[in-house]
Amino acid sequence: MMGSYIDKKTREAMANEPSMQEVADAALKKADALMHDLQEINLDVYIDKKGAEQHSKAKVSVRQSMMRDDNGKYTIPEIHKDGSPAYVYEIGIMHGNETVALTGKDTNDCNYIGVRKWDNEAPNKKGTTGNMTYFREADISGADLKPTTKAVAAYARESGFVKETVWKQRKQEHSSPETPKATQPQKSSPAPKKLSMQERAENVNDFLRAKTPKMIVQGRLVSDGTAEYRNDEHHGERILMVSRSCNAAVTVRDTEHGASVEIGVRNKDGNIERFSGNTNWDIDKYIADSTFATAIKNVKAEIDKSHGLTPEHGSTRPKSNIER
Repeated sequence: MMGSYIDKKTREAMANEPSMQEVADAALKKADALMHDLQEINLDVYIDKKGAEQHSKAKVSVRQSMMRDDNGKYTIPEIHKDGSPAYVYEIGIMHGNETVALTGKDTNDCNYIGVRKWDNEAPNKKGTTGNMTYFREADISGADLKPTTKAVAAYARESGFVKETVWKQRKQEHSSPETPKATQPQKSSPAPKKLSMQERAENVNDFLRAKTPKMIVQGRLVSDGTAEYRNDEHHGERILMVSRSCNAAVTVRDTEHGASVEIGVRNKDGNIERFSGNTNWDIDKYIADSTFATAIKNVKAEIDKSHGLTPEHGSTRPKSNIER
């Protein structure tokens, strides 16, 4: 059971509007796919006011897209070039009195995330009680909302279900400072750029966020594997990589001899055992998750390569005394 449905008002309206039905059907398929993913990672469950577990549902609604008039009010129906009406759909993931609203246009991908919260006891403008509060995506993480509501909103963005709008992508591209022509390297002999440890940490973290499964930790949706840059007076520059499923923390440093890898694994007694991970054989031996192991090997190989070491450096099992 996916828990997705088209609301009554939309069903009634689309009975006479085939183009609206097309939009609603496409949005319902999107809602089914999202609810399937949420059920797989137990994000379709929330706790109600009585402390009981409840399962969320996805309500699909479609309405005519409107444009602003000269007074700034949305009163003008938007029409496509072929004369057909333009529509806006919403997939509302309902967690009791909180709804994660994912919206898009026509049959296109979702491109907006918001949350609305109903409070029966909050005063309203009419002088009575009962008020709806709206939260933009940027405000969701710090708002007074259920942990699962925040986690669903985060998953919708991190999983790629909600896409960046074209204008936002262009804005990001245009806001990037361009290198002045006078300082641009010649095309004939571009100097290879050596990545900093911070850049390497960001790259491996992006890899882990994309490749490792998601889980809820203290009410937040996080990736199983993460990496971050650390630098302090006592320990210097390093990349700290963590795998929650492996109970492992890995420290990678760039030394004069190449990459230095230290693996720390929490055993059944709760104690941390430390191992050297300076060969790929060591990494495979102590890291059970192949994706996390690959991430370690990748950053290790990148550091080794910057020192002129071959890709085979440290890739095999070390020889025993007998083999030597």
